[in-house]
Amino acid sequence: MSLNYCKYADFSVSLWCKSNFYIKYPHMQFDENKVTEIFFIIDEFSKNFNKIVKKHSVDDGKHHRNKPNRLSDAEVSCKSLHALSFADKSLYNKTGKIAPESNMIIDFGSSALGDAIKEVVDSHPSLLAYALNARDKHIWDLKKQAQYENHGSQIIDGVYLSPRDAGNVLAGAIKQQSGILAPIVQYGYGAYNITKNSIPQTALLTAGTAYLMYKFPLFGINAATIIMNGEDKLTQLTINWGYNHYGGK
Repeated sequence: MSLNYCKYADFSVSLWCKSNFYIKYPHMQFDENKVTEIFFIIDEFSKNFNKIVKKHSVDDGKHHRNKPNRLSDAEVSCKSLHALSFADKSLYNKTGKIAPESNMIIDFGSSALGDAIKEVVDSHPSLLAYALNARDKHIWDLKKQAQYENHGSQIIDGVYLSPRDAGNVLAGAIKQQSGILAPIVQYGYGAYNITKNSIPQTALLTAGTAYLMYKFPLFGINAATIIMNGEDKLTQLTINWGYNHYGGK
């Protein structure tokens, strides 16, 4: 027995189990005054979840120690790639407030996003092929594909990510796999983001930076550094995760 779905909608969070156990807490804004309430809800959920799991589980005949530092099954099943995987990114970037992404569903029984990333990585595409196919709504733009939109799923055992995360993790994997020096690829990603995913404008920006580095090295290096940091911190975090996890596989 395991959790089926964790659905984020209209700033509310609902958790369902096959046993019909249900918890809902509406309009959850994660400010300091809510911290105690959040931990109380999680603790109560974990206690009930573990009772239900024990009731419906098949005994394997082995004695299992209840280690004091071990996470509960509920805590393990709800681990996300990072703290803001399923948060409203636009709201966070504008206000710093954390709230659930509207209409997001986490399918705990699915590894669709992890499988999609692996399929692309296993095909060993060139950096150019990736750039062409990962553009807005193209086949490797995972966050915009209809079958993945608003559906989170598992990437590795017990870890779940959003479609937005999946696209960035894939970018990190391709960065590692390309065989090109990481700073060069990172520059390309930054330039591509700054130019709103325009390949012609990315090429022009790159040519301009190259000219600056040739004529005025100090200015050119400064410009290249700024462009290399063209991704926001959250995006870069997931790119780095993909770079480290899928590198060399």
